[in-house]
Formats: sequence, structure tokens, C-alpha cells
Amino acid sequence: MTLYDSDASAGKLFLDGEWTKGGGGSRDVVNPSDGGTLGSVGIADLEDVDHAIRAGKAAQPAWAEAPFDDRAKVLRNAGQLLEENAAECAGWLMREAGSAGGKAGFEAGLVAAEAHFAAALALAPTGQILRTARPRLSLAQRVPVGVVGVISPFNFPGVLSMRSVAPALALGNAVVLKPDLRTAIAGGLFLASVLEQAGLPKGLLSVLPGGPDVGMALVEHPDVHVISFTGSTRVGRRIGETAGRLLKRAHLELSGNNALVVLDDVDVDAAVSAGAWGAFLHQGQICMTAGRHIVHRSVYDQYVDGLAVTADRLPVGDPSVSEAAIRKFGHNMFGGDFVFSVSREFVKRCSVPLYLQPGTDKPHPAPTSAEIAQLAPNIEVQKDWRGPTHLQDSIKLVGDFLARNTPA
Repeated sequence: MTLYDSDASAGKLFLDGEWTKGGGGSRDVVNPSDGGTLGSVGIADLEDVDHAIRAGKAAQPAWAEAPFDDRAKVLRNAGQLLEENAAECAGWLMREAGSAGGKAGFEAGLVAAEAHFAAALALAPTGQILRTARPRLSLAQRVPVGVVGVISPFNFPGVLSMRSVAPALALGNAVVLKPDLRTAIAGGLFLASVLEQAGLPKGLLSVLPGGPDVGMALVEHPDVHVISFTGSTRVGRRIGETAGRLLKRAHLELSGNNALVVLDDVDVDAAVSAGAWGAFLHQGQICMTAGRHIVHRSVYDQYVDGLAVTADRLPVGDPSVSEAAIRKFGHNMFGGDFVFSVSREFVKRCSVPLYLQPGTDKPHPAPTSAEIAQLAPNIEVQKDWRGPTHLQDSIKLVGDFLARNTPA
């Protein structure tokens, strides 16, 4: 059984329960490891956005009035389909998103789990009894908002789409999903096919691959009352500002800039293992990546050498056809080609010796946002790029700060 037929769906998107061509034409789906073409998807335009929202608004009331166990059944069916076809889900994550096999398999399991969690959510109480000083019964009840907009990213496209789509559907809403163009299948159209086969009624889900204009049209549409966005801080700030102006709810998960601090009493081998996992999992394209390694000077050389050796041993290639731990950057998902290589000098530039304040055992405080901004006016751009360049540049900023503030 195939959940998503890329040949039958070539050049199409999922709009109002139908597989149809998008008003914005079509786009090839590219394997980021080698630049090969995996298929094609439809691209939405602004008319498609309006069509999807109108369809969702029309279908949603009947779905909200349906027995809760009917909604739960659809989500349970979806979870079962995903469990039975986990290899297909993982395959798209490897081919389209450049995920290593372990990460892809783990994410495929999470996608199925989100469907089951949502099925359970449909059975949860929808209100509460309120305290009152009056001789009456006071109740508060939660009701569906109507149409929910979801904008999901490229790095964990399956689970970061499903964890917003599935709960919204379970609680009686309609959803319009705009997946990242780089992972339009793994993060959107594959899930649409699953939910369609699970019995989701027509009109409740539309999946619209598209550019920033499609995303902002979704955010600004008056009939979309909640926006769920996962992506960069820069874009998230704009969405939050727009949602605030329009008095609609926004759920934002944005960029991270995380530090791994290695102190002098550490088990260096364990720290190296944690550092490699935290820095290089999925090419570092994760908001929780350990992008800054702040290392005590007494173990600095040992840590850098160990991390470089570990990094050199990581197999690089196309994870869809090999046991690669890191995707070969034969084709940059952001445009252009480059080669990823690891050496001791690279790791050294990405690891900052941790210096202590004079006469104390306390490290220098981390730089503030204002201090980092003085060092690099384009820090927002660097923070939003999730990959080796981000790892190198963001740590160099901290190194510059510590060097500037450390006595000779």
C-alpha cells in the first residue's frame, strides 16, 4: 500500500479535498543530497488561499457538531496508517528533507504518535465548572475557533506539521497548512493523503505549498482565527506583530541559539559525544542545536581534538541510499552548492575557551543581546540559518566577546 502516489499527484496540491493544480503553477521536488528530481508539487496563489479558507469555513460547523468519537476515529485511523507505513514516511523524510535514517525513523514515529495524541484529545473535557457566589451553576466551555492556519518548517517537517494539524482537527476545526516549499511532500501533501485515506471529510484540510505571499495571506485573512508558525525569529516576529494588530492568536516556535558549557571536571569523552550529537544531528539544522560550545581552558584542547576526531568519523552522503549520519551538501536547500568538511581547525573556531573572572571561580557572563548586536549587526540572519555556518559564526561572536573582556 502506498500512502502518497507522487506520480498521480505530480504537479498538484490538496485543495478543498481535491488533488488539483495550483494557481501558481508547479515546482520540482529536489533531493538536497544530489539535486535529483523526486517529483513535482502544485504551487498555490492567493486565490487558492481564499478558496481553501472558504471551504474550511463551510465544512467546519458540521465537523464541530459531529460526535467526538467520530473525530477521534479519523485521527486513530491516521495514526494506524502511519504506523503501518512508517517506512514510506521515513523515506520521504530522507529523500526530500535530507534526514539520516535514524532521525527519519524517529520522526516518522512521532508523526504517528501525534495522530494518536490528537485522537485522545478529542475525548478530553471541553469545559470546567466555575466558582460563583450566586445560587446558580456557572460553566465555561471551550469551542472550536473555526479555521486554523499552520505554517511549518523544513527541518522536522512531518512532526512539526502534524502536531499543529492533528489537534486542531481533533477539536473540531478546519486547517489550512502551508508547508515549507523545500519539504512540501514530507511536511504537507503526504499528511493530506494520510488523513484523506483515514476518512477526513472534504474541505476540512487544504495543503498549499507556496511562497511568503501565501503565508502572509493566511496570516492576514479575517476568517483565520489562529496561526501556528514554526520557523525563524525574523519571520515569527512579523507574524506576531500582524496577529497582534488583527487581534488573532498566534502560536510561535522560533529560532534557537543554544550553548553547551563544558567545565573542568567533565568526563571529556562523554562531553565530546554530547557535543557531536548536539551540533551535528541533522546537519545542525535544528532550533535546539548546540551552536555554541563554551569550553573550560583546562580541557579545551582535549575537547576540540576529540570533537574533531568524532566529526571526521561521521559518514557523509545521501541518507536515502546509505548509512550517512550527515547529509552531503551536493545541493544546498537554500540555493547554490557547497561542500561540508570538518577539521580540527574548524572545530577549534567553533569552540570557545571558558575564562574565569579574575580572582573568582565564576565564568564571565554570557554576552547580552545588545553586546552581540554590537559585534555583528547581521546577527538575525546568522541566527536564522541552521547549519554549519551558523555553528561557526555564532560561536565566534561569543569568542570575540570573551576575548575582549578577558584580562591578559
